Amino acid sequence: MKRARVDAALRGLLGSLHGVTRVLPVVVSRFALRCVAALGFTLTWPWSEVRRRSQTANLPLSPWRWGWELGGNLAALLGAPAPLVSSGWPAAASPALILAAHSGPWEAAAAELARRGVRPLVIAAPWPGLPRTEATVQALRRKLGVEAVPRGRKSLVRATRHLRGGGWVVVLVDSLHPRKNGRRALPFVDGPIGAPDGLVAWAARQGAAVLVATAREHEFILHPILDCGAGRRLDERTIHSLSDRVVGLLRTRALARPWEWAWVRALAAVTVMTLQACAPSTPLPPLPLDPSHWRADISDLTWQQDVDGAALEFQATAARVRQVDSSWAGAFEDIRLLWVTHQGREVEVRGATALGTVPTGPLTISEAIYSIDGVTGDTPRLRWLGGKILECGGCPLETILDFVESPPR
Repeated sequence: MKRARVDAALRGLLGSLHGVTRVLPVVVSRFALRCVAALGFTLTWPWSEVRRRSQTANLPLSPWRWGWELGGNLAALLGAPAPLVSSGWPAAASPALILAAHSGPWEAAAAELARRGVRPLVIAAPWPGLPRTEATVQALRRKLGVEAVPRGRKSLVRATRHLRGGGWVVVLVDSLHPRKNGRRALPFVDGPIGAPDGLVAWAARQGAAVLVATAREHEFILHPILDCGAGRRLDERTIHSLSDRVVGLLRTRALARPWEWAWVRALAAVTVMTLQACAPSTPLPPLPLDPSHWRADISDLTWQQDVDGAALEFQATAARVRQVDSSWAGAFEDIRLLWVTHQGREVEVRGATALGTVPTGPLTISEAIYSIDGVTGDTPRLRWLGGKILECGGCPLETILDFVESPPR
């Protein structure tokens, strides 16, 4: 209940600030919000985690200047973005993946993309435990022409369709967790972040261009990393090289102007601590002694099995399950199936959510995206019956699998 009150209070504060911004002139609103943010961060600076981190990284950081920049992003979110001088735009309109950081006027930069008509879809880290606040932020961005969705497999399905329709997808990569889901760790400001290898490979498969967006004060620059073209698979060495270049460009800008970087993990930690402080203090009920009544919340679930002499792998980033006859039955999120056919072709199926049993099946996958040696498609519902057996009610996937799974003669 306390957590819901915090969520409602934050939502009300954003709504009130938005109302004031609509009444006052844009210049006045922007100046007032920047001053309030700068004053707030300056007064709380002695207890700030950002102060300790900046000192550890030996980076000069003024709390007033840092708050001033974050206040500018708040003003842009509330409808008072600063005008930007932009450069580096592609000569031809094409689908593109924009990799950026929480650096410079990123809210105004997203509004600039919308103003130029490229239909930006922003994939952002979700707000933990603050659904009303997150919904309010998304509504404010939509008023600027920017569509935002929380990070996850469901957003990847939507982003894939958005790219195929010629739109641009924006991902802020400085909040990618290092070493999560097998990511490489790359140095950033005061610690590592996760390499965007999967994002680069995904964009290449969709035939989209890859651009890096850097921004400072009133300047917005796009740096080409990969040209658009037909869907293709890049080798691992090329993917790593492109990802290193992406993070290198963003890191150079953040190190040169650390007061323009949001130090996002520190802000996320403050949010989590606030929510923990609001959590109820009542004791948990006793654990049932019968294992059949236990429910497990599992993260980063991976299972492998040899099927017909080849490895079949199942992955899920989260699962809420119970054990039934040596299998896991329940709900799974962000799932991935991967195996190699008799003909040596790689079959990959991804889904936003799934209900059923692993590893025996059946498992019903929603919003599934499949890829078979570069042939891609999607279907709203897919059933995995265990092993290498998939059903989708007569979709093209079944025809392709009948061919690629046939044993060699």
